[in-house]
Amino acid sequence: MQTTSAEAAVCAVLRNLGIQYEREHIVMRPNGRPLFVDVWVPSLRIGMELDGSHHRDCLDVYDIPRDQWIEKETGFKILRQWNKWATDPGLEYRLKSVLKLL
Repeated sequence: MQTTSAEAAVCAVLRNLGIQYEREHIVMRPNGRPLFVDVWVPSLRIGMELDGSHHRDCLDVYDIPRDQWIEKETGFKILRQWNKWATDPGLEYRLKSVLKLL
């Protein structure tokens, strides 16, 4: 899958902080179909989803239940943000603030 500018920005900050991550991590569903998590950070036990505006219509119906299922199955916390969160100035500060809470 193609990396979005938001995903690339988050990955660059994680890399600069020396935090290892995986892009497009696969979590397998019981039916054998994969779910992809944008950024997976094993050392912090988090997955990050960075969404464009097309997610506005499916957040309650698809994204939230999906995140809850992934959290239950993996024990990882899923952090979901809009792409703008990652592309506006100050991403490193915001990301460090979130990581301190973990």
